[in-house]
Amino acid sequence: MLDDLSDDALHDRVWSALIDLGADDALGTLPQSLVTYWTTQRVDYEVGNGGFLQLFHNSSSSIVDDAAAGFARLGLDEHLALLRQAMEINARPEVEAEIERIWSADDNLREFSRVAGLGYFDHLDHAWFALPPAIDVGLAHLRRHASEVEAALHLA
Repeated sequence: MLDDLSDDALHDRVWSALIDLGADDALGTLPQSLVTYWTTQRVDYEVGNGGFLQLFHNSSSSIVDDAAAGFARLGLDEHLALLRQAMEINARPEVEAEIERIWSADDNLREFSRVAGLGYFDHLDHAWFALPPAIDVGLAHLRRHASEVEAALHLA
């Protein structure tokens, strides 16, 4: 069934099913193929939308850790290298404290902008934007595991 879908339709179908399932909270129950797809795409979307700061502000560490394993599994070594560098920066106490301030601020958007202006991740954001999107490799991964994906998401 998934094999008959265009790439856009495949992504929409799987992504919507994962959202409906509450994928962030269900990672431990999903097959590795879906964890890989969900987490690598989440990272790609978050970084593409607001940089690594947005990723670490919006995502749990388990998603980031699973995405790192997923990028390795998909052979996306450049994505993996940048993510690991960003994880190292994010682990610095001063960066963790700044990201925590965003959550506790009365004006989250203004605080996010202030922290973004500190430029902790700027060089990595620019390098990420120069990479090809991970989605094509992710979709090929889904197609290789189509029966597992269909069964896990009840798409058949």
